[in-house]
Amino acid sequence: MGKQALSDLMLFDAIIGNVDRHLGNLGMLIDNDTNELIKPAPIFDNGRAFINFIKGGKSDQVVNHFKLGRKYPFFKSYFNHRFDKLVKMHATPRHLELLDKIEGFAFTPHPKYTPSVSFLATLS
Repeated sequence: MGKQALSDLMLFDAIIGNVDRHLGNLGMLIDNDTNELIKPAPIFDNGRAFINFIKGGKSDQVVNHFKLGRKYPFFKSYFNHRFDKLVKMHATPRHLELLDKIEGFAFTPHPKYTPSVSFLATLS
């Protein structure tokens, strides 16, 4: 349970470009009566992911955030691990099957909180 959950989290952070996953925002749910581990906490504190740095839907900001296009990408996690290396360390066939299911995913705007078309295009 723990190792798989950590790998899921590390891979998720690599995909979303979260540079701020540290030991203060990893959590476990504990039974208050028995002090037994129930399960890993839901993922939280993703505010330093690439989506929060896109301003005006400009795709070049995504490229700059990830430092894409360089021979050796150096976009790193809080623990100074390159995200491309984290993907190699944590991706399993189970993850690849899940990622295949979201191929072609597109965001659907919320009827009340609608981001700009260019912002949605950048995310897609």
